[in-house]
Amino acid sequence: MTAKEDKRINIFISHAEADSRLAQLVATALQASDPPLDAFVASRPGDIRADAEWLPAIEAALLRGDRFFIILTPNSINRPWVSFETGAAWFSGQSFVLARTSDLSQEEIPLPLAARQIYRLDQKDEAVVIFHTLGTKLSDPDQFAADVRELLPLVRFAGATEHAWEGIVFDGNYFAWAGPLLGLEDRDPVPCPSGLDEQLRSRGLRVRFGRPDRLDHHIGRGRAQVFATDRKSWRRAVESQGQVLLVGGADAASSD
Repeated sequence: MTAKEDKRINIFISHAEADSRLAQLVATALQASDPPLDAFVASRPGDIRADAEWLPAIEAALLRGDRFFIILTPNSINRPWVSFETGAAWFSGQSFVLARTSDLSQEEIPLPLAARQIYRLDQKDEAVVIFHTLGTKLSDPDQFAADVRELLPLVRFAGATEHAWEGIVFDGNYFAWAGPLLGLEDRDPVPCPSGLDEQLRSRGLRVRFGRPDRLDHHIGRGRAQVFATDRKSWRRAVESQGQVLLVGGADAASSD
């Protein structure tokens, strides 16, 4: 067997940060399929080196991708990065599939994506078709679909009618890391409530605190600042000991 023949197909999985557990479930299923396929998931520890720059690493992974798997959910349908990666897949000349979850209706998917066939990950028969399109066989379709359905309540942060927001409700307040935050009034910071960081981690997000005077650096590393907000008029930075709460980014657990 030649080196070229021995090379496993590499799948680039595009997803919203809030759907990282779902993306990692898909990656695990691809790697256990027949034949097994390799998968790149930016939010999975180890897929981007801790010392690597985030944006160039994503661009390199897009160029390496043999096929592309785009996960569409209420969290991802309007995310700029998912749109960017989908466009790269569309014009790459490589095969790509669009897969949605049942909490995102077909009618909510905009053109030109809506013009393509889109199957549901949480429906067994449709999941089988998705994997077949990628050139492999799902090892346990019933279990895979059940695992996806179990994850849906955990990744449904934004709600069915607020696609622009990514956040969670905690202790009666809404904490957002994405959405139309720039137009809101900045008010005094709020202390990070006890247990919020653990709640964010339980949803597959990476959490850290960073110096506010280094926000440009953190954003460049793929992190996003968390704000308490009423989603109408104001936002408040979430702080602990003078540092702001951050989530996201493939290397967010690394030291600076």
